[in-house]
Amino acid sequence: MPAVFYKDLVRSASYLFSGGVASAAVSLFTMVLLARTLGLSEFGVFTLSQTYVLVFVAVVNFQIWQPVVKFVTPYYASGDVEAVERVVSKGIWVDLFVAVIFCCAGWGLCFAFLDGGYFSDQSLQLVSVFLILCLVNVSGSFNGLLRVFGEYRLLARDQLYFSLVRLICVVVASYLNCKLIDYVYVWVLSEAFFHFLIVRSCLKKFREKYKRGFRVRAFMMKDTPGFWSFTLSNNFDVSFRMVSKYVDVVLLGFLAGKEQVAIYKVAVQIASLLQRFTDPFYQVLLPMFSKVLAADGGQALRRLVAQISIAGIPVFLLMFFIFSVLADDLILLLFGQEYEAAFDVSLIYFLALSVCVVGLPYVPYFQAKGRADICMKVQMASTVVYLLSVFPLVDMLGMVGAALSYGVYYLAWMVIVLVVYLRFND
Repeated sequence: MPAVFYKDLVRSASYLFSGGVASAAVSLFTMVLLARTLGLSEFGVFTLSQTYVLVFVAVVNFQIWQPVVKFVTPYYASGDVEAVERVVSKGIWVDLFVAVIFCCAGWGLCFAFLDGGYFSDQSLQLVSVFLILCLVNVSGSFNGLLRVFGEYRLLARDQLYFSLVRLICVVVASYLNCKLIDYVYVWVLSEAFFHFLIVRSCLKKFREKYKRGFRVRAFMMKDTPGFWSFTLSNNFDVSFRMVSKYVDVVLLGFLAGKEQVAIYKVAVQIASLLQRFTDPFYQVLLPMFSKVLAADGGQALRRLVAQISIAGIPVFLLMFFIFSVLADDLILLLFGQEYEAAFDVSLIYFLALSVCVVGLPYVPYFQAKGRADICMKVQMASTVVYLLSVFPLVDMLGMVGAALSYGVYYLAWMVIVLVVYLRFND
């Protein structure tokens, strides 16, 4: 079974990886063009405004694709089409409800902040446009169903199309000497295009498999036992994760200024190339772990988790060596001399991301076991440790402190999740 598992893992991840590499290259070029066109100051304002909204979106985003994968998989295996439609439809209704309610709430907060004078008129204008991201973020259920179908090739293709469309739009905006607000519209509209692609691909694939169109079912609370506890726990897990992902940028904006935010954004963008390698594997582990658990039980799954985690150590060491040699020249070549300070920060950030490689299988393992609550509790504890360290480190060391605090967060997360995993016997 392990040989078959790894063959399927590599095959599935290879689609996402090939698409992800191409998409990463296009996205990096888009970021280079945006940073050079806007300049240090306006790029910092763009990043801060975007971050405020991403924090808000992340807090209210239920990551519905994960519960859809978890609860659709057994129905898909048994051929129960109506049950598949019920679970997917429930996810669609959740996404639509959250999108409308919280987008309106976000706009209300914008008016409140405007009246209170807490932010500049320009920042609030950008934030109010970025909030449209809440409304368009409704493809989660379709995304999850494509994963259950094993259609990672389609996901990778749509991601690449999205990246190319965003790049083309930014190039056109740059050629026309557009204002900062126009780049925000470009960002939002290209995001809407991506969600449209996912929905279209899923509906087309559903029709191919079942010889009929997808039927949206009426919303029912209690037709899928365990769905709500899993979904809510997963939402809180993601919400806590987003605190550690974005609060450093917000603090930098308040304590160090928008120029350091711009440089830090470049450092994070470069260092996060590592996640372009690990993310395809992470995305396919939950569907595959769910299938292993159903077929061979928990002991086989635990062996796979240990093997994947240990294999991550030499992989990360090799990638860190390559990154430390190439990153400095890459930053200077792409972004220019004014972003040179991003190298040291990116090196620290890259080290922190080692957990993305070594800790890759643990969250999908607990999710496959139906214990999203464990992931939430681990995330909560490590986020508390992070929050205790991030403010003093950013206050004293600026960008370097922000990167160091990220290392503190990941170290805490790794220690806690290993202790929980070793004691887990469900």
